[in-house]
Amino acid sequence: MMFPRRFPARVIGSLAIFGALAVGSMPALAFERMMSREAWAAMQENRLILVDVRRQSEWKQTGVAPGAITLTMGSDGFYERLEAIAAENPGKAIGLICAAGGRSTAVARELEARGLKQVVDVDDGMLGGLRSTGWIEAGLPRVPWVE
Repeated sequence: MMFPRRFPARVIGSLAIFGALAVGSMPALAFERMMSREAWAAMQENRLILVDVRRQSEWKQTGVAPGAITLTMGSDGFYERLEAIAAENPGKAIGLICAAGGRSTAVARELEARGLKQVVDVDDGMLGGLRSTGWIEAGLPRVPWVE
């Protein structure tokens, strides 16, 4: 890679070493990532159970995907309930969705660490993430959340 001459060689070398260390220290992701449209299609094909890990106030504000299980991240027994959902639905992936993909990624990492194999992070979330507009702006169906 060519850098402009204004960067001293030692800076470029340091950046290269730092980049290699940073990439090398990040664990590989075993869980799958998909966008909201893909998740909806997988739900329609009965291949995915969608779990919305947002807060109740967020569900009230935007509604939820039809058929989604609402389970607030951090609630008592949260991970145990997700493990039970996975056990109750053999052969189906557990899809995780939040607002923009941050919480769902954290949950996916934890489930992976706990040994769950069929975990999907809906990367763009309900409101949109870095790579897509999200469930709502994609025009995917929503239903009001009922307590």
